[in-house]
Amino acid sequence: MSSSAYAALIDPATPPAPASATIPVPVTMLSLGSPVESVSVASKKISLNRVAHVFYTHANFSGQRQFLLDFGMSITQETADKIYFRGYGTQPFVYCLTRGPSDTFGGAAFVVDSLADLQLATQLPRATAIYDLDAPGGGKGVTFYDPVDNFPFHLVYAQELVESTNTFPELEYNFPASKHRAVNRTQRFQKGPSLIHKLGHFGLCVTDFASAYTFYSTHFNFKASDLVYDPRTERDMT
Repeated sequence: MSSSAYAALIDPATPPAPASATIPVPVTMLSLGSPVESVSVASKKISLNRVAHVFYTHANFSGQRQFLLDFGMSITQETADKIYFRGYGTQPFVYCLTRGPSDTFGGAAFVVDSLADLQLATQLPRATAIYDLDAPGGGKGVTFYDPVDNFPFHLVYAQELVESTNTFPELEYNFPASKHRAVNRTQRFQKGPSLIHKLGHFGLCVTDFASAYTFYSTHFNFKASDLVYDPRTERDMT
């Protein structure tokens, strides 16, 4: 895991005021074998299904709006100060753009597997109670704050998915021993913005990697796919 010192709070879905919570962070990695129940967040992991969307505030609101359209996203809901963008897949939105005085990151959202996971998340640092999502797709949400760098982190459940609006073309390839494309039949990409399917990942830059890694791998079902080791410090850094 590697969000950044530039992270700042915006109000994506008007959650209630955060409730204070003190969460122990044990060093022992915990099992994913059993479902989440109404027990301490220190003894059960919150099960994340996929990344859902991100929130950004931009001073150049119109400029960022045009950039995202040129990049390949489409608008699913728009007001004077907030725009929700989606891809062509089933996610109701992948990027929320808010007008503001400066460029700030308002956190990313992950879909949890159950309402019990969302209830468990209310015990995380400075977590809100469960609130209704005022955004495309609806659903329920909880917002907590990273204990290392204090950026917001959102968890959502029961969003209503939408119909796909497009699909990426499946090309027919020829191989030395098998031909799948007729003679003189060409395949060309259509000029235009990229086809954006969904939000697949994002990066977090933190000030204390070891503490952040322990927190997220202890309280969530995150597993490291790769660790980058720095021989100078003799520590993992990414």
